[in-house]
Amino acid sequence: MSGSRDACRTHGKVLGVGGIRHNVALQGELIRLGARFVIAGTDVNYVLAGARQDTTALRAIPLR
Repeated sequence: MSGSRDACRTHGKVLGVGGIRHNVALQGELIRLGARFVIAGTDVNYVLAGARQDTTALRAIPLR
């Protein structure tokens, strides 16, 4: 990883990583190593999580 980080710095690019979900410790380590762009999920997963939350709230509304 440090080789990629150094190459990015040399060429004025941002180091990015993706595909690391549910592993905050590893995400933190990569950020400390210089990653400034971290993809920790997908749009679909975030939209589904919001939809599930809304569905749960709607189902909790008393009908009477």
